[in-house]
Amino acid sequence: GTLALSYQARLGNILMAMAVNPASGQVNVVGTDATNEIRFEPKLNGKFLRVNISQFTSVGGANTITDMNPHLTYATPSVAPALRKQSIGDPRGIAFKADGSKAYVTGMGSNNVLVLNSNGTRNLVDPIPVGEGPTGIVLNGGGTMAYVLNKFEGTISTVDLNSNMEVARANFFDPTPMVIKAGRKHMYNTHIGSGTGHISCGSCHVDARWDRLGWDLGNPAGDMDTVDGKVFHPLKGVKVTQFLIDIIGRGRGNLHWRGDKHSFADFDGAFQHLQGLDAPKPAGEMQEFQDFIAACWYVPNPYRVYKPNSQS
Repeated sequence: GTLALSYQARLGNILMAMAVNPASGQVNVVGTDATNEIRFEPKLNGKFLRVNISQFTSVGGANTITDMNPHLTYATPSVAPALRKQSIGDPRGIAFKADGSKAYVTGMGSNNVLVLNSNGTRNLVDPIPVGEGPTGIVLNGGGTMAYVLNKFEGTISTVDLNSNMEVARANFFDPTPMVIKAGRKHMYNTHIGSGTGHISCGSCHVDARWDRLGWDLGNPAGDMDTVDGKVFHPLKGVKVTQFLIDIIGRGRGNLHWRGDKHSFADFDGAFQHLQGLDAPKPAGEMQEFQDFIAACWYVPNPYRVYKPNSQS
């Protein structure tokens, strides 16, 4: 009211959406928090990130941070399919009932809606399945229906909040090219992309960009690797997450900071050794993934000169 500013810190690393509880005035922020302080890929495999809701009062004070995946113990890189189904990944929207009793969170990576109590704990064991890539969510005035924008699918889901079920799904015109529709799931889908159902490539490469963090993803028990005649040690040291935008084609050469990936397909092992799947991603799916990333490029800049033969 006075335009005075204050800041609330340590809410998480990637903050995706915010809503105020209309009954209590409590601020609720959903997002993710990475555990990059832990070194080495084997120790991070399948569990390098938490999906949280952070709550604080409108006048500041201490944060209350709750893991929205309480069924995960993070003891193993993968869990049984039934537990994986309970996970929410990449939260992008949150909306409250008018009485503040429940909040509804969309999982863009997990294709579901999570129902929370006002204190951030789960109201339901299983999230509500909706369309692919749910982002925005609004509730009707009576608090009986929720409407969810399924961005990746080009649909809107109607969810009955009494039965906690999707009761309708409507299509809208979506001009997104098929190459993006086919490959985008390999970037974002946390259920098919990880052994725990809550992480994906997009967890660190947020919107094909970065999480602003440095990671030590070496493997002390790993083998020396030779790529194009150059030998690479399995201990890498700390490397900052790279953008995926504009990395395909144009004579870029080998990929990643050290140039230890000859092609995009060579990142298939990350799905097994970092995201906890049972095996690397198949070649056909990696090609779909690559075609999607190849369609992501920087907006042209009239002050930037493109040099086709440059490796910079």
